[in-house]
Amino acid sequence: MEPGLRPWFTTARELQQVNIRLSDGTGTYLERLRILRDSLAPTEDRGTYLSPYEDDVRQDHFAVSGLDWRLTYETAYSHQIRAAFPAEDGAVARLRILAAVELMGCRVLSVRTNEGVPMWEDSLFPDSVISGDK
Repeated sequence: MEPGLRPWFTTARELQQVNIRLSDGTGTYLERLRILRDSLAPTEDRGTYLSPYEDDVRQDHFAVSGLDWRLTYETAYSHQIRAAFPAEDGAVARLRILAAVELMGCRVLSVRTNEGVPMWEDSLFPDSVISGDK
C-alpha cells in the first residue's frame, strides 16, 4: 500500500459488543454527541440515520481513529451507546466511555452484551439502577 493511504477495510476480527443504556442527560442530543466524540477523539464519521417520521429518533455511527472501536450513539432503540471493541481494549474502553457518559450528564441504567448478559460490574455505577434493570 502506498504511504499515507488508509486501507478501505479493517481486518475482520472478533469484537466485544456492549449496549450501554442511559438516562436522559443534560443538554441536547447533539451536545451530548459532541461530548462523547470529543472524549474519545479523534473519531471518524461512519454515518447518521435520522427518522423521517419522528424528530427525536436518531443514530450516529463513528469509529475511534487508530483503534478498532466502533460506536453508535442513538435514541432509535432507547437512549444508548452501542460499542464494539477488541476484548483486550475492554478495560480502557470501559473507563473512557463511562467518563464520557458522566460528562454528558447521563447515568448508566444498564450495560449488557448483545445477548443480554450483564457486563461491567454494578459497583461501578453506585447511582444507577443496574441491579433493577428493566
